[in-house]
Amino acid sequence: MGTKNWFVRCLIIALCLFLGAGIFYRFVCIAPAGDLDPGMLVVLALLVILVLSESFNNFSLGSLLSMSKDVAEKKAQVSDLKVENRELRSQVISIATTVSQRQTSTNILGLPQDIARMFTVTAAGEAEVEEKQADEQVPAQEHQEYRPARKRLDRRKLEQFSIERFLKVNELVQFPAVREAKLTAQMEIVDPVSTSSPIFDAYVTSLDAEIFIEVQVTNRFGIMSFQRDRLYVMLTKLSRYRALKKTNVFLALVLVSIPGEEVRPSQLSRLFTEFQPAISGGLLRIVDITPTEQEAAGFYEVDD
Repeated sequence: MGTKNWFVRCLIIALCLFLGAGIFYRFVCIAPAGDLDPGMLVVLALLVILVLSESFNNFSLGSLLSMSKDVAEKKAQVSDLKVENRELRSQVISIATTVSQRQTSTNILGLPQDIARMFTVTAAGEAEVEEKQADEQVPAQEHQEYRPARKRLDRRKLEQFSIERFLKVNELVQFPAVREAKLTAQMEIVDPVSTSSPIFDAYVTSLDAEIFIEVQVTNRFGIMSFQRDRLYVMLTKLSRYRALKKTNVFLALVLVSIPGEEVRPSQLSRLFTEFQPAISGGLLRIVDITPTEQEAAGFYEVDD
């Protein structure tokens, strides 16, 4: 089979050389030189066909002639597909615009945006702050037996130190902090259960999050069930606030471990277990701060 192919190829090559020589002789040697008559063009076309047939496995003049027709048909199909694609895209854009308008006019809780903008954070009033401090001071007095006599913890100094340390560690010092912050809105619309709004120790708005800060002493927080209830209320309000505003909102619970005071690991473990869903969902972040003995000494006031 290979011998036959080479024999045919040799004949084709010889024929091509013969035709090429004839064309060269007619084109150069016979006057007028450089003239191409119809017979010469036919021979030249035959030579081209022979060369192409040897170069390709399957060569057909019919395929060459029908190629332009196929290209025209493909172009027509592509044009039709482009028109159909353009129509489909316009329909998709129209549907997406409609959905976006509905989401803009109605938030996830079914509240219009004007009410959503009303749901903001402001500083609590002086009377509310005093009430909060009084509530926090009651467990402190009940816990006097765990500390030396005539020493009272000043929560404002503790909160100031802890908040400044938290902001510094998390590189949030450049953002203004609102002390004793609370949520303000028509709470009965947002929360069908309670109209009360807890007061947070601080509130900071960073580039990508709204951070509510609550400071607690580690050893006391673990043994006071009502503080856990207060934390639950805070997280519930913030969960609704985050769903309403559709922003990154979380509560930073700063637990301060004061040197020399007893810490109950079992109670802290219970805290992590009870609020694990909030921690996993990013709504609650627990931060531990341990001041030095010299720093902790500045938290106390000596009673006269």
